[in-house]
Amino acid sequence: KQWYQRRVAITAGQFQKGDTVFFYYDEAKTNYLVANISPNDYQYFLHPDNLGALGLSLDPQNRKAWAIGVIKDKEFCQARKVNNRFKVPEGRKFYRVYAQPRANADPGNAPGNAPTNSSSTRNPD
Repeated sequence: KQWYQRRVAITAGQFQKGDTVFFYYDEAKTNYLVANISPNDYQYFLHPDNLGALGLSLDPQNRKAWAIGVIKDKEFCQARKVNNRFKVPEGRKFYRVYAQPRANADPGNAPGNAPTNSSSTRNPD
């Protein structure tokens, strides 16, 4: 049997287009977020339109705990309602990210390990 080591560089803060990131399901927010090691930084939510592209679902029976993807684009947003789909306080600023699977992703590496409406403004970056 052949063994080889596979390395993937995961960005963990100050996210930009093209970064490979780790998405995880947050029970309290009932959404997928980007793992961020900067506690004072904005939260980055996976755009609901991208769930399927990464093999993710919000349905509890099909939900996976995590996925790795590449940021294609991001939108800077601000919660305008108290009760919003991202469960952030009114006025809180955050990002919604559009993502895609890694181009060289190993299909055997897909996680199978687990049983929106804020007004937004495009970030001109």
